Amino acid sequence: MICLVGCGGNQITRATSSLSDEVLCDKLSQSEQYESAFKICTIAAKTGSASAQFHLGSAYELGTGVEPGSSQ
Repeated sequence: MICLVGCGGNQITRATSSLSDEVLCDKLSQSEQYESAFKICTIAAKTGSASAQFHLGSAYELGTGVEPGSSQ
């Protein structure tokens, strides 16, 4: 398991072989953990995930999980 968020209490972990980056991107985005979602969604988007690309576009549009003024 890899701890991604909140390693002390409410945590989101990923068993490296059981949960895809695309699914994790969706779960983190839905749970409003935007900074972590942005990192995982970037990985999934680079592999062609349309869902992850959508979440990244939303993050840039809304400014959630990204540095203000950043663009790609």
